[in-house]
Amino acid sequence: MTLAFFACGFQLVFLTTHLPAYLQLCGVAPGVGATALGLIGLFNAVGTYIFGLLGARYSQKHLLAMIYLLRTLFIIGFLAAPISPASTLVFASAMGFLWLGVAPLVSGIIARVFGLTHFNTLYGIVFLSHQVGSFFGAWMGGVVFDWRGSYDWAWAALIVIGFTAFTLQWLMDERPPKQPSYRTNELGLANAQPGR
Repeated sequence: MTLAFFACGFQLVFLTTHLPAYLQLCGVAPGVGATALGLIGLFNAVGTYIFGLLGARYSQKHLLAMIYLLRTLFIIGFLAAPISPASTLVFASAMGFLWLGVAPLVSGIIARVFGLTHFNTLYGIVFLSHQVGSFFGAWMGGVVFDWRGSYDWAWAALIVIGFTAFTLQWLMDERPPKQPSYRTNELGLANAQPGR
């Protein structure tokens, strides 16, 4: 889940950093890029609420995996269709809906699997992975554009990393770790025994 969350940050911050520049290269008016970022923010709120509700009823790890898969498929669809103001705004709305819905699902998995005792530390580690991925997503886009003169390789990286995140998340073992049982020896000291 931590590695998949790295991929999540990688995809999303690449988009917020480089989508307006990519649209300009495609001849789309600058105002469309600004509107696209606004739609991402608007649909963020809707997606977060809905995925929070769904996570209370269905497998959180599978919902997370489906978010990563759907994001990647929308990226493929956006690139396959002619880039236009309409396709950009549909893409931005879809990505916004799938954007922050990961937060309630990730926090739900951590709480359910590990409990709340160390929740803040564990979520902090997972979120650090997301932020490192965010850095590399923004940085990679600039490096690739400087190197190749286009974003083609960067988009390809987003697609590969999206399918990787889907696979990692789908195969994640979300069973709580086995806790050792304790027996008291003749001196009254607890000895850890293998989990049952």
